[in-house]
Amino acid sequence: SEGELTGCFEDGSLVIKFFDDRSDVTIQIETLAGDHMGGDLRLMEDFAAALRAPLGHEIRTAAHKSVTSHLMALAAEQARVSRKVIELQRF
Repeated sequence: SEGELTGCFEDGSLVIKFFDDRSDVTIQIETLAGDHMGGDLRLMEDFAAALRAPLGHEIRTAAHKSVTSHLMALAAEQARVSRKVIELQRF
């Protein structure tokens, strides 16, 4: 790895910190209200739109994908803390 990426939800910034002599790079991103930078809000808006739409409307994020992404984040944290590879299927 050449560096690390940190972020701050409160001010909407991402910072790339290089391990060599390069200067840090700060990127401002648009922040949205609510948890997960608006992800929860968008999920509920999409669900409500699906209820109003004719049959066959596709929800952008299926529940199993949301659960899987959260499990991936938890497994990644477990791997970081334990310094071991975590197999997601067994997690």
